[in-house]
Amino acid sequence: ALLFLGSTAAGFALRQELRLRLRLLTAAIDSLNLLRSDIVGRLLPLPEALRHLAAGAPEPLSTQYAALADGITDGGRPFSESWAATFQALDMLTPDMRAALLTLGEQLGKYDAQIQRRALDTCIETLQAAAAQMQADTTQRGKLFCGLGMGRVFQDGRRVDDLTAHLCGGLVHDAQAGTGRVGAVDDACVHTGLADLGGDLLD
Repeated sequence: ALLFLGSTAAGFALRQELRLRLRLLTAAIDSLNLLRSDIVGRLLPLPEALRHLAAGAPEPLSTQYAALADGITDGGRPFSESWAATFQALDMLTPDMRAALLTLGEQLGKYDAQIQRRALDTCIETLQAAAAQMQADTTQRGKLFCGLGMGRVFQDGRRVDDLTAHLCGGLVHDAQAGTGRVGAVDDACVHTGLADLGGDLLD
């Protein structure tokens, strides 16, 4: 029973971490799509386009985009360096994601709109592939942790009640749903459910 509880709790903790990473990555993709529209469709100058991103992006992206826009206006250092520093600071990035974003930063604001569009398209495709892989990883790891917990319970000859099924089902379902249900189960709910479940299994 204790192994089950530990496995399930670890599964939820891992899910929460991966969901937060996925949410931030999805927000970055959405902001790049908006940047593409602003640069190619509306022909906005880069500082104005970045301020537009800052107005709608979640933290920490909002603050970072605003700082990038101000940096262009101030002219303190090359934009590509500021852009690189911004995304180097985000620990949710894999090397492939970071490389794609750094390559994009070297081209933004330097070339005509169509060249920037192609650079944005390439970067967005890379990030979308990474997001799909991250979602698949969330699903697989959720199944692994729940499977370990359930297997131990069955070995002990104990039952898995409705709450257990609900918790593990939610772990996998939320991952499969992607970012649409981010935040649907908070830590307080998880801890309460595990406490109730622990009392039932240990009686």
